[in-house]
Amino acid sequence: MISMRHLPWALALFFAVGCSLINKPDEVRPGSGSAGGSTNTGGAGPACKVDDDCKALGSDCSKAFCDPVVGTCKTLNQPEGMACGDATAGDCDAADSCDANGACKPNHAAEGTYCGDCAAGAGKCALCTMGKCNDCPTRATNKTFRTPLSTAGWKFTGGWGLFEQTPPATNQATNMPQPPVVFAEPVIGTDGNRAHPYPGREKEQSSATSPPSILPPALIFDSWSFDEGGGFNGAMTPYDQKTISVSIDGGASFTVIAFCSAMTQYDFCQPTDGQWRTITLDFATLGHPEFIGQMGIVKFAYDTGDGCCQFEQGWYLDKLNFATDCACAADPDCSLQSGSCGAGKCDTTAHECTLTPVTVGAPCGNQTGDACRGPDSCDTYGFCNIHYEPKEAATCDFCTDGVGECLACGGGTCLNCPALQTFDTLPSTMGTATGAWGFYYNPPPSSPGVYVPFGMHNTVLGVDGSAVSPYYTGANVPVPHAVETSSYRTAPTVVPAALKFQSWHVDRGGQTGRDTKRIRVSTDMGTTWKTLVDCQGMNNTLAFCQQVQTRANDAWDDISIDTGALAGQTGIFEFSYDSLDAGQGWELGWYLDNINILRCGTY
Repeated sequence: MISMRHLPWALALFFAVGCSLINKPDEVRPGSGSAGGSTNTGGAGPACKVDDDCKALGSDCSKAFCDPVVGTCKTLNQPEGMACGDATAGDCDAADSCDANGACKPNHAAEGTYCGDCAAGAGKCALCTMGKCNDCPTRATNKTFRTPLSTAGWKFTGGWGLFEQTPPATNQATNMPQPPVVFAEPVIGTDGNRAHPYPGREKEQSSATSPPSILPPALIFDSWSFDEGGGFNGAMTPYDQKTISVSIDGGASFTVIAFCSAMTQYDFCQPTDGQWRTITLDFATLGHPEFIGQMGIVKFAYDTGDGCCQFEQGWYLDKLNFATDCACAADPDCSLQSGSCGAGKCDTTAHECTLTPVTVGAPCGNQTGDACRGPDSCDTYGFCNIHYEPKEAATCDFCTDGVGECLACGGGTCLNCPALQTFDTLPSTMGTATGAWGFYYNPPPSSPGVYVPFGMHNTVLGVDGSAVSPYYTGANVPVPHAVETSSYRTAPTVVPAALKFQSWHVDRGGQTGRDTKRIRVSTDMGTTWKTLVDCQGMNNTLAFCQQVQTRANDAWDDISIDTGALAGQTGIFEFSYDSLDAGQGWELGWYLDNINILRCGTY
């Protein structure tokens, strides 16, 4: 099967954000034009003596004048983009402007663009055709996403878009690679905390917002999810929270009508479900009968809460009974959907346009391939797609930041290294540790069983100081602390002009030699070292050198340390910790995140 994974449609004309890109049936790609005017010198113009003799040849975008040297009329193109013709602007017809050739272009929106300024009003319009927004007398009874124009009017943020399948994942039970789940038809959704290149992971706060439509007595839709569910765990922390809200004031404000909690568990809140389920949200039952019959907007929001886990595949929606398209009566009504890969067809039961594939596997769109993507071809759904799934995570060196600054292939493009490195994917090849140095989700508990995450930080690099795991005995009595002398050495990395990272600590700071911290760098593979920070003496004004006994888990310090003449060289950084003694029982250690070295080390 030829695969496509993800298409946030508002961005789809230019770049891919999932496993392949759907091309619009009749995509318009305007030329770059030119910045200035040009003189038309081709052929001999009418004879003239003064400019007025040439007025009939001029226009808003082409100034006519008399050339006194040869005595004939000539024209000078006005600058591209200059206003001309009709200045009226609407959803389907922008104000006219001059093109690079001296003609006044109407600037019509692409055929099939969503519009809301028809005479009947927003929510009662058809799509743009020939620069016009026409009224829609009747709506389809069902809303699916089986055509390239099916997301017109939807607003996507984060990972939301059009999908034909989930991302690949890791089996939760076996920890082995798991192939994507292929859907029977394209749907909208989000791949959750998936990050390119797959199967990376990230936090996500995102949403899909429908165009306005008349709200029925109940919102009905199909839902598929495979994640942590969105309910509340024992620590009352929601992961992969899903929220559905409604606006009846054009999006100025939204009212939450459904979300996952310990008290309200919908089918879409079930963890690791992986089944299509029909959801019904009755407005009267939910206490909002005033929404029925109103022109409303529906928003689906997704918040992963953290970067976990690689078994997750996201949340997807289909078969809505709201935000439906303008009804079709026969196949000719769906001609806008037709392209080289599929033919528009009317589903006369739901009165909704669908797409019939006609040339599966045939070349389409852009035929230029590279290390990260293959040429476009027609898929089994009738879409024109970029196929880059097999090339996900392949090495590349043509990212916009240049050779040596590229992460890997992802989403069909060569990705830049992140500006700051996180530790969310437990990169075991990024260094060597001694003692308690390692990767943490939270500091030691301040009371038995109470583990509080590091705010918006997921996995971080650090050391729990003089604490010893397990932190409490069976009688909930703190265990004795230990002396900690340990370090973490990075893999070789480019030394930046200033070492930057975020720091969190609860300990005695190090100025008196207790819980002291030191940062060194070596540019000769560890033979010699230069000390950048030693809290017991030099640089002890830095935040992590100060004693801190209590702090919020989301209160991190921004650190910047000058590296001097070492900048630009390849070096190994060492972070070390020495508690000196077993401490007083309240110390929780030192932790780092969002560092500007090892920037391509996550994958």
